[in-house]
Amino acid sequence: MNSTQETSSYISKSRKFHDSWAFILYAITFLGFSTYAIVKEKNFLLNLSFTKPIIENGLFCSIVVLVAITINFVGFRFIPVLFLKATVCTFPLVLMATTLFFELSTMSLFYSLFAIFLWAAFVYKNWCYLGVVGKTMCIGVKIMIENFFTALIGIIMCLSLIILQIFLMTQLRIELSLHQAKMQDNIFSFFYVLSLFWTFINALYFFKVYVTSVVSYNLVEFGEHSRMSSVIKNTMYALGSICFAGLVVAAVSTLRFFVNQEKRRRSRNKEEGDMIAVILCIMALLLSLLEDIIKFINTLTLPYIAIHGGGYVKSVKKSYDISMRQNPIAAIGMTALNISLFITQVSVTSICLGPSILLAKIHLNDLIILKSILVSVSIPLVCFSTVMMVFSSAFLGIIYIKTESEDLIISKYKSEINAAFENK
Repeated sequence: MNSTQETSSYISKSRKFHDSWAFILYAITFLGFSTYAIVKEKNFLLNLSFTKPIIENGLFCSIVVLVAITINFVGFRFIPVLFLKATVCTFPLVLMATTLFFELSTMSLFYSLFAIFLWAAFVYKNWCYLGVVGKTMCIGVKIMIENFFTALIGIIMCLSLIILQIFLMTQLRIELSLHQAKMQDNIFSFFYVLSLFWTFINALYFFKVYVTSVVSYNLVEFGEHSRMSSVIKNTMYALGSICFAGLVVAAVSTLRFFVNQEKRRRSRNKEEGDMIAVILCIMALLLSLLEDIIKFINTLTLPYIAIHGGGYVKSVKKSYDISMRQNPIAAIGMTALNISLFITQVSVTSICLGPSILLAKIHLNDLIILKSILVSVSIPLVCFSTVMMVFSSAFLGIIYIKTESEDLIISKYKSEINAAFENK
């Protein structure tokens, strides 16, 4: 059997549509709310202003995002180790600057100091592995650059779904509160937010699987010739598992959203009840922690689903076994990349929000202008967050294939990957 046949059976073996119930449930939810929006709002109005300041603000944010994306790709492509170590080392400075910029409180200061302590422990223990992570990331970026148009198709599909859902949902003028007079209004509010979160997360997870599919098909099957149809087909087979993973995160995010809504409502109305306030704070903290844990697990799991096409639950177990036992570089690398990309995310967001906030202060009484400002800054930032997922998905795709079936990697990349791991 030749190499292509072996790798083909590896990448596509047992390719079935798993977790179909999650996909069906999502389809019903999405179509249900979309239909309701169309029926309820017969005239769809954007209600956006396209005045010169708004256009300039959107253009400024877009340029900032484009420059940041370019810096990350150039950094990981040509000076990967230096770039990764430099960004990881700036984490404490950026975190403290962010904490001081926003309303400083004892709790936020405690969180920041605790995060810095964890960062220091991670860097002290895993500094020697950052070189391997950086060099491996360089290979992933190289593959994605060589398949630029294939990656671009994935970005367009992902962003189209996000923008469509946000547009439909903004047409429903409802009060997002669980203190409605009617119980059915409370239930509707909950599922309204759940649907919004679910669609947004599904779109991001779709792109994660898509990116890993691109890397996998180039790394072990097609060499420098990318087959876009195979990548799309591989991603479509994973839609059920993607929806399952998205539902878990969306459910926790929705609960946290309404807990925070209740906290703000009580604070705004100056309601008494210290015990309830404490319980709400604890719930918000626990839900936030749970959400971060699930997101990290999904980040490790989705590339594995892209490679093997298994169900969500089984893939969680398998990816955990690889990341924590067989090859800890996966978890170490993901943590390092998250720290590195956090620096860029905070920097880009701060630069974009500065002019936007100043512009908003000038037009505080014009809701259409304020909405337009929000759109002009949020769309570039959503695009940035989406593109940044290329790094983690490409990295894990390489690590999983090397760990499980290194002999299937084509010679073009095998020597580079082996060289990256030589000084581990």
